[in-house]
Amino acid sequence: EIRALPGYPDLEIGEWVNEDNFVPRYNIAPNSQAPVIRRGNASSPDLQMQTLRWGIPYSKLHSKSQQACNARSENIVEGAGMWNKYRSSNHCVVVSQGRQTKGKAKLPHFTKHTDGKVMLMAGLDHVSDETISTYVFAIITTNASTSFSWLHDRQPVILISDADVTKRGD
Repeated sequence: EIRALPGYPDLEIGEWVNEDNFVPRYNIAPNSQAPVIRRGNASSPDLQMQTLRWGIPYSKLHSKSQQACNARSENIVEGAGMWNKYRSSNHCVVVSQGRQTKGKAKLPHFTKHTDGKVMLMAGLDHVSDETISTYVFAIITTNASTSFSWLHDRQPVILISDADVTKRGD
């Protein structure tokens, strides 16, 4: 179902790289493999789907406990800290059927589009410069909208149109 991108029939996505690494599940957690839409290379307009691991390491040391799963949009805009190198490239779109988060009361809540569309969240991807490349991503977050502020103070940046997905980040 994810491959068909329900709700986005005009969005042209090429191959799905590492599709076999994706195991559909109700909820992904940091370090899980998940599908993202990204450009095969920075100069190409062509989009592909690729399975990446959730969590960008803070440094070259790849400790699972020292990684960023979310990136604050204001830090990306300001070029603060580690996000400065991601400002003009490394944009991706995280594809899911919805998003589960623990609310202010620490109870899990699942949110999704009511019309059956998949949820497309803005993200950043990173490819390690090691001998065997590792592909990872983080989800870009922003202040929660008024309709979600009762649940959490942050939410993913949700993309709602084909143009949001195909827009180049440069």
